[in-house]
Amino acid sequence: MTQKKNYFGIFKAHRLGYGFVKSLNGEYSPDIFIPKSATAHAIEGDLVEVEITGTESKKGWEGKILLVSERKHHLVAGIVMQLFSKKALLYCPLLGLSKEVEISIEPPHKFKIGDRLEVELQKTVPNKDTVKAQFKSYIGNIKDPSCDIAAAVSEFALREDFPREVQRDLKKFPKKIIPKDYPDRDDFQKLVCFTIDPDTAKDFDDAISLEKSPQGHWILGVHIADVSHFVVEGSPLDLEASRRCNSTYFPGRCVPMLPSELSDNLCSLKPKVPRLAISTFMTLDDEGNLLSAKSSRSIIKSKHRYTYKEVKAILDGKVKSRDAKKLNELKEVACTLKALRKKRGCLDLALSDTQILVDQQGIPQGIEVIEYDITHQMIEEFMLKNNEVIAKLMSDREVSIPYRIHESPKPDNLREFVQMADTLGFKLSMPPLQSELQELFEEISGSEREHQVTVAFIRCMKLAIYSSENAGHYGLQLDYYCHFTSPIRRYMDLVVHRKLFDQSELQDCKIICERASDTERLSAKAENSVRTLKILRYLLAKQKKPTPIYTAIVTKVKPFGLIFELPEILLEGFLHISKLGRDYYVFNDRKGRIEGENTKDSLFVGKKINVKINSICLMTQEADWKRVH
Repeated sequence: MTQKKNYFGIFKAHRLGYGFVKSLNGEYSPDIFIPKSATAHAIEGDLVEVEITGTESKKGWEGKILLVSERKHHLVAGIVMQLFSKKALLYCPLLGLSKEVEISIEPPHKFKIGDRLEVELQKTVPNKDTVKAQFKSYIGNIKDPSCDIAAAVSEFALREDFPREVQRDLKKFPKKIIPKDYPDRDDFQKLVCFTIDPDTAKDFDDAISLEKSPQGHWILGVHIADVSHFVVEGSPLDLEASRRCNSTYFPGRCVPMLPSELSDNLCSLKPKVPRLAISTFMTLDDEGNLLSAKSSRSIIKSKHRYTYKEVKAILDGKVKSRDAKKLNELKEVACTLKALRKKRGCLDLALSDTQILVDQQGIPQGIEVIEYDITHQMIEEFMLKNNEVIAKLMSDREVSIPYRIHESPKPDNLREFVQMADTLGFKLSMPPLQSELQELFEEISGSEREHQVTVAFIRCMKLAIYSSENAGHYGLQLDYYCHFTSPIRRYMDLVVHRKLFDQSELQDCKIICERASDTERLSAKAENSVRTLKILRYLLAKQKKPTPIYTAIVTKVKPFGLIFELPEILLEGFLHISKLGRDYYVFNDRKGRIEGENTKDSLFVGKKINVKINSICLMTQEADWKRVH
């Protein structure tokens, strides 16, 4: 009988409880799938010993974790859910709802239900229901919204404070940029360029300019903060940035990749002050085709700091501006680039977003919908073009860089999307042709179905990641793509900046890519967690009689119930099949809908329903919904 072989790897957790293990020796690819019942209390980033069970599923080879060999995070945050005389049971988001964490209560400590604590995990025993931990510090109580971000920083083990050696590093930098100190740089201070960012932005890492060449071609300038001048490779500042890999954005607050002395000041392209930049000038013909491109280290002076709202008002003719002509020309070029993307088969997956407005105590005051209008599209088109141009240039030079890749969706995921589209009356091939998808999104543009179909398609796609091997970008329909335009908040952009002017081989590119992809995903989890909690706090404050009734749209139908979305606040909810009404409801697999046997009430993707909240649990970030007829 062949003896089973065990493997060591890094555990990557999914929010639904299961996960994957990336084997260290690379023998298993794709990663080993770990069912929810076999994770042995492992959390994101842990080094684990795993045994292949010998079964293969849609998610790949299955295994079970035998032992957590090394914790990536010893300190985690949890919420007290149950209290006993000498112990407390906690829910820790990093471990999931299915794993209880137990701590001993020793004098002088006294806890209450809902207390948010930082605890140190002890060595786990596989197959035990409870994880042992030791109390370390008190964060606050779930009733206090002012500690939401502090709790998230601890819950997701984000790096917040900068170490002393980084503070010492900062003292080397000048208080301001004096142009004569940089004679080797191209001086573009007289060039008319400006920044366009959200209202609340502080880190302005890109400015734009537009001119006409003597031949009548557009010369689009994209000027990116030269963070690489300040963050020297191997310095304490660089090592800390490489650990964080990105900034994390919460309502009303940011946990930055770089200290504020750089991110909000010396590197930020503030108006009317000299700033170091990397300027890329792209010459485009009338159809948006690239004729030539050149990048150099430069000094610029932004002429104005615009917000998206200000630019929209100028373009709509509601506000007069000396830059109106230039802004309209930029709009023209952006629309040309957008048309070029459409020509190559790229889908327009524009989505509105929400901004949660909070006061100084972290109490949500409102939810603002941010429309993805032409001003946002302008900046996106220019940044996409800059990223594409740099990626192609580096590939032609055969210089190793971290590419931003996006693989094609899995057939099973595409099939589910095609079935959903069919329930809405759209017939697609399997797999759908790019032209069919383009026709679909053009048809639903501006309709009530646009948001839900776009979200459904985005969910069927794989996540974009960083890779040392170029595999192209499915979403953008590009053969070459990298991140270059946000070095203040993304480490990979900084890496590419360095390689643009230093063509030496990039060491450990694969490791850097994996770390950046992992930290990006972790930041997204932290951001979504706080966002959901703030929205629930906002809804809870509105739970006064009469109880508010919300209009929701069904986004997914399953045999056990349906998932819906509140479009005004972009919040998802779930209704079990037993809570759909007084009728007896059954799932019709052929039609992909739930139907009432007596009333013939039919529930399908796209249908509007009315719902209200029965109760909200802030500790688990869950709302119990009820359908209203």
